[in-house]
Amino acid sequence: MPLEAAAPRQIGAFRLLGVLGSGGMGRVCLGAVPGKFAAVKRVLPVLAEDTDFLSHLGHELDNLARLPAGAHTKRMGIGTPAYMAPEQAVVDGQLTGAADVFAPGSLALYAANGVGDGSGPDLLYRVVHGEPDFGQLTDADPELTALLRRCFAKDPADRPPPQVSSSEPRSAPPGPSGPPLSANA
Repeated sequence: MPLEAAAPRQIGAFRLLGVLGSGGMGRVCLGAVPGKFAAVKRVLPVLAEDTDFLSHLGHELDNLARLPAGAHTKRMGIGTPAYMAPEQAVVDGQLTGAADVFAPGSLALYAANGVGDGSGPDLLYRVVHGEPDFGQLTDADPELTALLRRCFAKDPADRPPPQVSSSEPRSAPPGPSGPPLSANA
């Protein structure tokens, strides 16, 4: 989704390109620095002033930093529910690179359909036990649908390896109507 007119165009070093989603804590934007993209969380002002929230967020960020560094710690459920792999949502599974295939699959399905589908515990339950709604994508792009079905496998071992899912050449599938995100937004 495009940024609102009053929204900041930059947070820290990241130029904001659009909104990926929103929830009870704020919005997640697509941010860019030269050569890299990242999800940038904009928390609600009331939370930005809440010391308990900031302490909890600091702990989550510390844990997140340890996970990419390869530390083996007791995991917390960290992530945006719509993009969490089932093994992240239940918190007791071993987290591997297969979770990194699930999240971009969720983002691609969201981009192709143009709408999300709920939030909170309801969504986490569907991530773990349900199947995604591919909407019109099944007819519009059967090849992409087949790849996404593999990305959404409940068993991480059944998902394609990250290098396969990210390197397969693709043409852009039909997206939602409306103006594209502008790099100058």
